[in-house]
Amino acid sequence: MPRIKANGLDIEYEEVGSADDPMILLISGYMGQMTEWPDSCKQALADAGRRVVTFDNRDIGLTTATDDPGVEEIVPPPMEALMQGAAAIADVQRANRPSGLARQFAALLAQPRWHDRLGTVTHPTLVLHGSVDRLIHPEAGRDVARRVPGVEFEIIEKWGHDLSEKVVTALLNRIIPFLNRTAQSGPAHAD
Repeated sequence: MPRIKANGLDIEYEEVGSADDPMILLISGYMGQMTEWPDSCKQALADAGRRVVTFDNRDIGLTTATDDPGVEEIVPPPMEALMQGAAAIADVQRANRPSGLARQFAALLAQPRWHDRLGTVTHPTLVLHGSVDRLIHPEAGRDVARRVPGVEFEIIEKWGHDLSEKVVTALLNRIIPFLNRTAQSGPAHAD
């Protein structure tokens, strides 16, 4: 798998789909590894005309583990590192194929107090949240949706905090049509 160097870390990432397609960056949650994204999900998005990029967060999977306490000055604790990793991946990918959405998302995540900056998002945004998510309460999804102008928001019934095949199908049935309606570089297609 390819790696990039950013903020003193070697970040392991994976791409699925054509390099000519618009990029969609899938970010695993806190302490998440890129393998958490089911292959069926990545492949369906690639088949729908997207270049799918996933990566391992700091200290997770094949991305650099940090045992040196001095590295905290270079690479902040895991949540901030996750945001910086996403920004670095999007930045490298942007060099290959510019994408306003990737640039805006990376810039948003790289900023302190990202939550307060959600009102600056100008690209089409879809927020999906599980109705039975016990890790991040559905109210958090509603709060994000209230802060983003023009957002499309949906609570997915009986979805918790997992990515089972049943959930992947339900998510793709919302994500791919959203991409079709909002695509800047032509429609995504579902097989």
